Amino acid sequence: MEERLIKFAKVVDVGGVTRAAQQLHISQPALSSAIKKLERELQAELIKRGTRGLKLTPAGQLAYQAGTALAIQQRNLKQQLAELSSNKIALAIGMIDSIAETLFVHGQELEVLEQWARVALSINNSTALIQGVMQHMLDVAIIAAQPSLSRTLTVQRLGNEPLVLVVHPHSKASLQAAMQQGIVPNFLSYNQASTTQQLVQATAAGQGLELQPAFYSTSPQIMLELVLANRGAAVLPYLLVEKHLHEDKLLVLPIGTTRVVGRPIIAVQNRGRSLPPELKKTYTRLQKQLAQLSRRAEQAAN
Repeated sequence: MEERLIKFAKVVDVGGVTRAAQQLHISQPALSSAIKKLERELQAELIKRGTRGLKLTPAGQLAYQAGTALAIQQRNLKQQLAELSSNKIALAIGMIDSIAETLFVHGQELEVLEQWARVALSINNSTALIQGVMQHMLDVAIIAAQPSLSRTLTVQRLGNEPLVLVVHPHSKASLQAAMQQGIVPNFLSYNQASTTQQLVQATAAGQGLELQPAFYSTSPQIMLELVLANRGAAVLPYLLVEKHLHEDKLLVLPIGTTRVVGRPIIAVQNRGRSLPPELKKTYTRLQKQLAQLSRRAEQAAN
């Protein structure tokens, strides 16, 4: 029954039998059969059939909670056995792209992690990474802080990532003049639903500035390329633009009296998931790197 409960929890996590079967590497008929057998064993209907989407019965909610707990216990046990036998553990980590660049492009963290773990790395936006953790595809995700998270997740604050408003040197004077009038024209924006854009929007509004987006994107790299091409201004991770600032290809402008926007960075994992102590050392090193970046960003903005 335990394995069927875990499979049932996977169906609920991903929202359907077809996707769950793909992730479990079994056929859809076999998974459907396992769910029906579980219902017979529990003598209870778990899923309301004939409705659009997945809707759990009260018994289904209890079965899902049990299956989720079993899945976490199973992953914890496998990790503990690997540690006991001095084997490398399997560790699936998700990160937003700027944090991955901080740790792996400008740091040696991947090499450090691979000394004790078989690392599978996923780079995506915060929303997708949270889903990966909740669906047990990722052990941990390092993301921009979200306004609300599921109670099934635990959160550790790691620090603030510095973001700065950057503009092409040829547009400095015109942008400064516009900002004196209370607007930021040709603004290259993150997608409106993103937490980062909401943070930037709130910062600008607090300084009496109206952002006038000309472009929306989920990719800071694309936004950077557009700023370098003098197609607008954007608030971007300092590490992403630092080189271009030193080469005088970009300039930093304050958002009112705010020179650096601190984007909170957190690590999220499923409640009850036991992660190796070595990962805490990664967190500590990231905290130090974020603090160093913030100091450099403040210096560049002055």
